[in-house]
Amino acid sequence: MVRIRRFHPDFPKDLRDAAHHFDGISAILGQRFRQAVRERLEFITANPDLYARLAGEVRAAKLKKFPYVLLYVREAAHVDFIALVIGHSDRSNWFERVHESDKT
Repeated sequence: MVRIRRFHPDFPKDLRDAAHHFDGISAILGQRFRQAVRERLEFITANPDLYARLAGEVRAAKLKKFPYVLLYVREAAHVDFIALVIGHSDRSNWFERVHESDKT
């Protein structure tokens, strides 16, 4: 089944901010980071049930070689990517966007 990817409105900012950080260290590192994100997005889209649920329907997938985690929710026809977060950050903040969307 082909699934559509949907992104929280703040997801692009998460990606830009993280990529900018790695670009500041090295342009090559920034490119590798972007590639790691692309690969993980593709893998999750093809295999959305592979990763464990953290809370409710929210799942988390770590990036290879980078300390970041993709948070997402699997739906029947699509995958909703919620956030790209630093893996060692406070997990209590990871779910704020999920709760925001519950209110709308």
